[in-house]
Amino acid sequence: MQHLKVWFGKSPTEKVSFTVLPDASLLLLVLLGALNQLSKNLACEWAKDNIRTNCIAPGITRTPLVESMMNEAAEAYTAAAIPMGRIGEPEDVASLAVFLCLPAASYITGQVICVDGGKTVTS
Repeated sequence: MQHLKVWFGKSPTEKVSFTVLPDASLLLLVLLGALNQLSKNLACEWAKDNIRTNCIAPGITRTPLVESMMNEAAEAYTAAAIPMGRIGEPEDVASLAVFLCLPAASYITGQVICVDGGKTVTS
């Protein structure tokens, strides 16, 4: 694992250093930012061919993986931080995917649409 050393100080003899370790959440944020930008760039590039490109950004969603990691207390704590007061269901995300395939969404392209019960607007 690589370490990044950072020094702060007023002079070369007065230094404070710390080590920054790559964190999985940082890598995830970089990946998500890249996917968001890819969606926008592809929308611009492919619009002339009548191809729409959108990105669905789900918040915490009740899946087998999430259920295996959360007990009732953790779920209640997480749900309390979401304006809609609950964890998302797979159907919430699936409904948006279906909508984006319909003619009613024919003028929507290059968008990152969050399905997170309002969590991103409160962060």
